[in-house]
Amino acid sequence: MNVITTLLSGFQKTLRSGKFVLLAWGVTFILGIVFAFPIKAGFKRAAGNSMIFDRIQDGILIDIFADMGRSFTTIAFMSLSGFLLIMVAGFMVNAFITRGIFGALRGSGGPVNFSDFFSHSPKNYWSFLGISVLLRFTILILSLIMIVIPVSALGPGQSVSTEKTVVVVAVSALCFLFVIPVFILVSDYARAWQVAHPAASFMKSLGSGFSLAFSRFFVSYSYVLMICAMQLAFFLFVFSLMQRWEPSGPGTFLFVIAVQMVTAAGLFLRYWRFAGVTALLEQMTPVKYENVIENEIQS
Repeated sequence: MNVITTLLSGFQKTLRSGKFVLLAWGVTFILGIVFAFPIKAGFKRAAGNSMIFDRIQDGILIDIFADMGRSFTTIAFMSLSGFLLIMVAGFMVNAFITRGIFGALRGSGGPVNFSDFFSHSPKNYWSFLGISVLLRFTILILSLIMIVIPVSALGPGQSVSTEKTVVVVAVSALCFLFVIPVFILVSDYARAWQVAHPAASFMKSLGSGFSLAFSRFFVSYSYVLMICAMQLAFFLFVFSLMQRWEPSGPGTFLFVIAVQMVTAAGLFLRYWRFAGVTALLEQMTPVKYENVIENEIQS
C-alpha cells in the first residue's frame, strides 16, 4: 500500500464515519459556547450602555480595557480559568470520542451506527487519555527545545543580523515540523493497535506504536506528513482570511459560520489521518473484524 492508496483508503473510511465527525464537531461547539457565553455576559455588564462596541469596531482596544478597571481584571480571570477548565474537559471528552472513532474506522467496511460507536468509546479510556496527554507534552517539550531555545539565544544583547535571525527561526521551525509527525505517527499506531488488542496495557500499546511506526516508516511517515501539511496549509489559509475580517452585524454572523466550518474541516482532516493509519495497520497485521469484537468482549 503506497501513500496515494493510503490516502484514498483513509478518505473512504472517514466518509463512512462522517456522522461521527459531526458528533465531534457538536461536542466542540458546545464546549465553545460554555466558554464564550459567560465571558460575553461579563463583558456586556462591564460595558453597560456605553458606545464601547462601536469603539471596538473602530479598532480602539487598549483604552477600552483600561477604562474597565477592576471589571477587566475579573473578566480576564474568568477567561483564563474558563479556558483551563474547557481544556481539561476537552482532553477528557476527546479521549472518549477518539476511542470511538478508531473503533468505528476499523472493520470490514460495513455501516457503523452510533450504538457501535458508543460501545467502543468507553474501552481503554485511560490509555487513550494517557497517549493524548503524552503526545501534547512531547510537542510542548520539542517546541521548547527546537524553537524557543534557539530563538531565545538570539535575544537582546546579541549582535546578530536580521537575515541570520530569519534563517535560525526558519530552520528551527522546519526541523520541528518534520520531527513532530514521527510522534504523531507513533501515537496513532498505538491507539489503532490497542483497538485490535483492547486487553493490552498502556505501555504495551505505546511500544507497539513505536515498532509499527518504524516497520513501514517511509509510507507511514509520508502519509502523516502529507495530512499534517494539509492541516497547516488549511490553517494558514483561514488565518489569512481572518485578517481581512471586519466586525459588523452580518460580518460577525458569517464569521461564526466560517469558524464552525473550519472546525469541522479540521476534525475531518484529523480523522482522515486516523483512518489512513488504521488502514496501514490492517494491511500489516490483518485482524478480522469478528476477532476484534471477540477480544473486546473478553476484555
